[in-house]
Amino acid sequence: MKNNCVIRNSVAVLILYMVLFQGCYQAVPGCLDAQATNYAVDADEPCPDACCTYPSIKLKIQHCYEVAPDSFISLNYGDSIYFDALGEPFRISGIQYYMSAFKLVKTDGSLIGVSDSLTVDQIDPLSGDTSALTLEDNFLLLNPVLKEVNITLGNFREVATFSGIQFQLGLNGPANYTNPASVDDNHPLSIQADNMYISPEEGYIFHKVGLFADTLATDTIPVITEISGISNLRDVVLPIVFTTNNGFDVTISIQVNYKRWFEGIDIQNSLNNDLEQQLIANIPSSFSVIEVN
Repeated sequence: MKNNCVIRNSVAVLILYMVLFQGCYQAVPGCLDAQATNYAVDADEPCPDACCTYPSIKLKIQHCYEVAPDSFISLNYGDSIYFDALGEPFRISGIQYYMSAFKLVKTDGSLIGVSDSLTVDQIDPLSGDTSALTLEDNFLLLNPVLKEVNITLGNFREVATFSGIQFQLGLNGPANYTNPASVDDNHPLSIQADNMYISPEEGYIFHKVGLFADTLATDTIPVITEISGISNLRDVVLPIVFTTNNGFDVTISIQVNYKRWFEGIDIQNSLNNDLEQQLIANIPSSFSVIEVN
């Protein structure tokens, strides 16, 4: 009989413990997806409102000027002196240009693009008619001396291996005919203080480069070269092999070497249409991937 009492008492204590435990237990909400950046190992209940956030692929654009093999300085305007193909000095008054259509290339050939979208009014260059158009919001307007620029590409939920990154210098047809008044004032396609928009018929300036061929004069008006038109749109493909991991962001650092822009150019005697064509030929080779982390 004693043993039966012990068993009964043990069962009663266990039942009481379970009742008390259930009464005190509080579920811990959190992200339960191991592929997310905020995966919560101690959570046992899905968080409300789809709280999981996923890794993103980011680009970092770095601006420099090569002064010796593997030696770079930051690009500067104004009093900084650079040298052309003949060793003649020149100064830069300003550079602005568009990059767009960023894509990451998987090893199977598929692409990952920017996850954000933008709805704009597109102007037909022939009829002048306006229609709404939704674009990938993948536009950068770069001014090299202002700041390092970052852009976020698409989120990803799976481990993937990539073989390269591609983008365009300029704006493709649909984007080039955007009505700048239809986007926010701080967007790259809006009207800028240093205007990059020409007209509904021609669209935007892709590259604007201002140069002083006379480095001694202090009041010289810079010669401005403006490159526009769909025929001057250029594709850039940079090979880079990397693999994403669950829960971790990836940042790709792209370096722009502005010395390459002016290679082989006689600045003193090329401040005309010839300079435009030489720049178009040189600029795509100035980009390289320097780091992935």
